[in-house]
This record gives sequence, structure tokens and C-alpha cells, in this order.
Amino acid sequence: MDAGDIEKRILSNQNEGLEGKNKKPVSILLRLLNQMQELQKVQQEFPEEFNDHHKHIFLHYTSSVINLEEGYINTKYCNYKSFKRTLRYLYESYLVLEGLNEDRAESKDMMKEWKQEVKELNEEGLSTEDRMKEELSIVDKLHKIRGNKKGEMKKKNKRYGDFYNLSSNYASHPVRLGASMSDRTPDEDKELNQVVHLIWLGYGTIQKLENAFEGTDVKEYIEEETGGIKKEIEDLGKTPEFIDG
Repeated sequence: MDAGDIEKRILSNQNEGLEGKNKKPVSILLRLLNQMQELQKVQQEFPEEFNDHHKHIFLHYTSSVINLEEGYINTKYCNYKSFKRTLRYLYESYLVLEGLNEDRAESKDMMKEWKQEVKELNEEGLSTEDRMKEELSIVDKLHKIRGNKKGEMKKKNKRYGDFYNLSSNYASHPVRLGASMSDRTPDEDKELNQVVHLIWLGYGTIQKLENAFEGTDVKEYIEEETGGIKKEIEDLGKTPEFIDG
């Protein structure tokens, strides 16, 4: 068997997506992802509205968009273990966005400090590999925000701990043989569950972006641009747990 045939075999395990019974939610997700990509142009459209808090929020927003797309790829190609890890990342990003919006002054200071540290690293002429080894002060501060928000979530909903353990540990450790041996068989129920989670995480992420721009023209712009797709999402029914829809 040549390399091309091997690749075809590996990629042959696919959920049906737009061709299957979950066509409607998959279509909503794909159009949502495109809308979220388009929103990244807002920084060029409204440069005068962006202070350091907004720039900080936008870094996390951009990262979330990338990981939402990764989540869809994992779903499409039945990479269920990888999806769990992406799900954890997206939920933690959602909580970080919420925490940053709650203390905007701190968020601004973090962004200013981060930019200064990056500038100094650039001036030192470090290689990309060496720069990645540097522990910037923003990392510990973001860890603290994430930890505080996770703690709040666990107090509000005891089920969050179980959810987090599942998304965090599923197939992350070789001792969990049951998870690590799970197959990549197409599964319409898993596909639907994962697509719906991605949809609502995208919805929640947009909400946090809107909140960051409260009182500005950017918030109105985002609301106008996303009103249609958000209405479609709301018509899907109840928001999943742990997302403030």
C-alpha cells in the first residue's frame, strides 16, 4: 500500500456533516465560524475604539476562533479524544474572557506589561524557540483568573467538576485505557453533541466580545452582524450547562 492509500484509509473515518441527519446544526456551526472570522476585521474597522483591554480580549477571541474550527475538524474526522481536549481549552478561554471583562483595569495593565516584555524579548534577538521558553508575567495572572472562575463555576454548579474532569482527563493519561482505546467510528449522536457544544461556545464567546465593547459603536456593529446567526442558535433550544447564553 502506498502512502496515498494509507492517507485515504486514515481520513476515511468521517462523520457525514452536511450530508447527514445533523445537516442543520452543522450548517449553523459552519456559518457561525465564518461570521466569527469576519468579526476579526473589526479591529481595522474601528481602530479608535480599541484600548488595551479590547486588544487583550481580542487575542483570546482570535485563539478561540482557531480552536472552534479545530473542534469541528476533530468532529468531522471522528477524533473524539482530541475534541475533548479542545473542549477544555474553549471552556477555559470562555472563563478567562469573562474574568477579564470583570476587571478591565487589570486587563489593560496585563496587556501593557505583556507588550513591554515582548518588546524586550524582540530587542534581545532571541530565537522563536528560546522566546517560547520565557515565562511572561501575564501567564501567572491568567492562570489566577482561570482558577478563580473555575472555582466560582464549581460553587454554582457541582456538575461542573465532573464535566471538567471528563474534558480534562479523557485520554490525556495512558492509565485511562478505556478512553485511550476508544475508536474513531462515525457516530451521529456524538457528532450532534459535539457540534451543539461548539455552537454554544461560539455564541458565548461572541457575547463576551460584545460585553468587552459595552457603550461603544463596536458593540452595536457586532450585534448587527451576528443578529441573524444568533437567532438561529437561540431557536435550537436550551443553552448547554456552563454557558451564559
